[in-house]
Amino acid sequence: MVVVLGLWSHFTAEPLEMFRSRLYPIRSAIHRLKRRRPGTRVFVRTGTTREHEQRQLVFYLLGSDWLAYQITDVIREMFRADPDVVVLDTWDMSVCQPGKDNVHPDQTMVDNQLNMLFSYICPN
Repeated sequence: MVVVLGLWSHFTAEPLEMFRSRLYPIRSAIHRLKRRRPGTRVFVRTGTTREHEQRQLVFYLLGSDWLAYQITDVIREMFRADPDVVVLDTWDMSVCQPGKDNVHPDQTMVDNQLNMLFSYICPN
């Protein structure tokens, strides 16, 4: 069984402490799942860059790349020492993508993310 969690996009408008407080029970649930089903592979995907075409101040304040990056850092920090979880760090991949920034990445970006995921699941 493979579980992939994307836990960042809708949290950019929330304080980081609230996001951390949400991650603790998720991490505990992952540990309980791993005790019940030890062969389960769990992945947490980090954030990606966002589009900024609306040019409204509220969009920059509540949905900026800076906030998404801070959440990505919290995810890295939370699961860094956790051997039961693989962090799929897609932030750098989205920063250097050739297409437009978009919270819903284009097909090339999705293909690259899937290739990274599959490299962990099927190493040969």
